[in-house]
Amino acid sequence: MPGGNPAGKRRPEPLHGPHAPRPERPLISTWIGYAGAAIIALAYFLNQSGLLRSDDWRYPTVNLLGSALIMVSLVYAFNAPSVAIELFWSAISVYGLWRSLRRSS
Repeated sequence: MPGGNPAGKRRPEPLHGPHAPRPERPLISTWIGYAGAAIIALAYFLNQSGLLRSDDWRYPTVNLLGSALIMVSLVYAFNAPSVAIELFWSAISVYGLWRSLRRSS
């Protein structure tokens, strides 16, 4: 059949125009992950600026919170290496928090 669509073959979806697939809206879990990343980056910036010392209990606490938020996003969009680094990040943050609290008491 000239110019027709052979049986069993699908036409490729258009990349542009009104019939192009719409991009999916990010899940709330994605925004939670972004918030976690922003919190970790802010803590690091404050540390490097001298406004938040690494031996202050707030520094590992903020890092732990950020890591936990990223882990929430990874439940919905699993990525093994990212889970691994967040587990390490959380463990190190718990250790830092423990050391900080032990020092202050």
